[in-house]
Amino acid sequence: MPLPSAALSSLLLVAGLCPPIQKKWDPLFDYTHLQPANETLWEPLGQAQVQLEQALELAEQTEGAPIRPLACELKAGESGMIWDLQLFVEGENAQPKRVNLQISTAEPKVLQRTPLLSLAESEKQAWAVLAKAQTPAAVAIQLCKDRSAGEKVEAMIREPRVRKLEFVPEPQAPIWKCELLGNDWKNDLIRRYSFHVNAAKPVVKQKLMLDRFAGEPLRASKPTELENGMYLFDFTIGDGAEVTAESKVKVHYRLFLLDNIKLHDTWETKRPETFVISGAPLKGMSAGMVGMKVGGKRKLAIPYELAFGEAGNELAPPRAMVVCDVAIEALLNP
Repeated sequence: MPLPSAALSSLLLVAGLCPPIQKKWDPLFDYTHLQPANETLWEPLGQAQVQLEQALELAEQTEGAPIRPLACELKAGESGMIWDLQLFVEGENAQPKRVNLQISTAEPKVLQRTPLLSLAESEKQAWAVLAKAQTPAAVAIQLCKDRSAGEKVEAMIREPRVRKLEFVPEPQAPIWKCELLGNDWKNDLIRRYSFHVNAAKPVVKQKLMLDRFAGEPLRASKPTELENGMYLFDFTIGDGAEVTAESKVKVHYRLFLLDNIKLHDTWETKRPETFVISGAPLKGMSAGMVGMKVGGKRKLAIPYELAFGEAGNELAPPRAMVVCDVAIEALLNP
């Protein structure tokens, strides 16, 4: 169900998005459905006999020339899991070729090789930046693995493995974007991280823990799924009064799309908002906040029908699920 126009106008204004700013939504990302749980993503990665680093080495052997990856990802193939590699192959006179390879994860074997006859304009632009990158893909991967283990004598994450690697060719600040999973053995959990590595020099610029839900990671335990398609998880129960649909409350909250694009953050602006719960900015917020207690903090994963609707709007793409981290600061009409 679409957001009421008054609430949308208020949200846009408070978020500093009036006039609206168009977000760079990923056209290939599924904003409608939750991604699989970390354990589900880990299963084929943990079982793979060929890891991404080995796949890249095999690709270079196959091509007989230096390669530079544009994008790499673990995917389901026709006969099992594969490494899907989009590569530049360095040629004569610094002119690259584009080749896509599918490599088996069960054995070091090229399953399919697809040379591209020409470069798309976007690929030419990407190559112009990638060719100057001083941080090779292998170095970026090792940096991410090192950082995932932490700085303690005993590693926090064991057997870190890369699931995705992508070169982001921003001319002034190119990065390697790396998604990595590993076993947090102390908590018996599979952790997933996103790293940004500076392509101009070997430095990790960003480390972000991910899980199935955007925003603050759950870290432990699992959420409750409701009949209306929402998921609830209480970070803190709170020890204050319980709120109803008619309670007027002061709250802090953040709104995210499933790929962690942030839509709104009152903690960041240091401006908590006040509203009656039944009139919250999103219908899913109204439904998910009932029963919370003052001092409590909860995560809500809201299906598009209870968020920005079928068509989306200035903030969100069509049929976008929204994740909300919300904390009740005070009850104003006890």
